Amino acid sequence: MRPSANRHKLARLRQTLNLGQKELASILGWPFDTYQKIELGKHRLTPTRALKVQEETGVSAAYLLAKDVNAEMLDCSGKPFTEATYEKVRTEIKRPKVGLSDRWNLNSSMANVVAQILAIVLAAMKKNRSDPCLFDLVELLKKFRESYPMEGKYYARVLGSLVFHNGKLNEAMREAVTLFEQEARDHSFRESQKLASTMDKEHAKASLCAFGKRASPENRGGRRSHGRQCERSAGVGGEGGIVPG
Repeated sequence: MRPSANRHKLARLRQTLNLGQKELASILGWPFDTYQKIELGKHRLTPTRALKVQEETGVSAAYLLAKDVNAEMLDCSGKPFTEATYEKVRTEIKRPKVGLSDRWNLNSSMANVVAQILAIVLAAMKKNRSDPCLFDLVELLKKFRESYPMEGKYYARVLGSLVFHNGKLNEAMREAVTLFEQEARDHSFRESQKLASTMDKEHAKASLCAFGKRASPENRGGRRSHGRQCERSAGVGGEGGIVPG
């Protein structure tokens, strides 16, 4: 695979993984021309994009953003990055999130985000700056939704719950978490079913291939010869053998 002229770290990464530019761009969820311009140095690799590369491949974002192009490639734990690192990360990404620890981490993260937002708004209220604070927050959410589109049913559920409970945030959050957990369980179940279906198909395919080999004329002839040889060895039938009565 021909390296890029400037030996960008993304080029080193995909060469380590034996991937083409289009393949890595697809894994990262970037338009191909955007990826190509970054690798060729026409666009800067931003910290946000570097973190995306780390999330999808396991290579360290700090390594990608450092200026030394000859530095050793490291993973996010500071150890040497290898193809095995990448495979482990991709396996974890594809793994259905069904465990209690996964759900606990999600709930814990949600609680942390909500706590930070409320703390910021309360501090702004104390300084009589709640209006500009909420305005900035809404604008940030608009930009955030460009990357992570919001599903209206969740918004409607939480907003409806707030109205029903006369603005009691704890009750609304309880209903939101219940809905979130139900959706997470349903999603995990669907992903598990997909994985099981894929494994069943692969197993069936392998079984058919194995059966096809066993049923080939060469193998059938080999088994007949082997069977006759076993009969002769056991003294069953044939010359000098024991003929069943």
